[in-house]
Amino acid sequence: MRKQSKQNNPPVEEGTAEELIASDNSHWNEYALQFLVTVKESNLFPSEDLAMGYYQDVIELIVEKHDKPLEGDHGAAKLLNKLSDPQRLLIYQGAYKYLRNSSYGEDEKSIDLGPAKELLRIRTKEAPPPPKWTTTAKDSLRDLVRKELDALPSTLEQLDPKDRVALLCKLIPFVLAKGEEVRPPSTTW
Repeated sequence: MRKQSKQNNPPVEEGTAEELIASDNSHWNEYALQFLVTVKESNLFPSEDLAMGYYQDVIELIVEKHDKPLEGDHGAAKLLNKLSDPQRLLIYQGAYKYLRNSSYGEDEKSIDLGPAKELLRIRTKEAPPPPKWTTTAKDSLRDLVRKELDALPSTLEQLDPKDRVALLCKLIPFVLAKGEEVRPPSTTW
């Protein structure tokens, strides 16, 4: 992993992206290049080097903490905590895609990344959008209120003067700030 700065921000090293797609491991290079293309298409990061650095760090952290998958998951979350939700999601999805299709360890003793990958898979899911009826109902209600407010002057003209005054008295608290009761200071003689 790259060294962390004292502010807990990963340093942006020029050329990180270039180095990560040109390693000696062709399997890694393939997934790193796919991730790099996704990063460029998303336009979510100020630099590809920053995104690729996070991508590498998350993968290395998950693999390093394979025997303590929750610790690895929490470490990855802490590493990415200053990123926006879409940025985090992109990193998690790229790391999961790579780890899902990779194996670690030697043939006789492979590393079991199953629990770690399962925790990472959960983080790759996008937050569900709010139910359509809530946004539709809210928009419809707002449009109805605006329409009625626009028609309010003509509606008021149609009312009897007594009813108009009563309605205006009921609407006053919504328009004017509520005054505080003023009492003369109490003095004892």
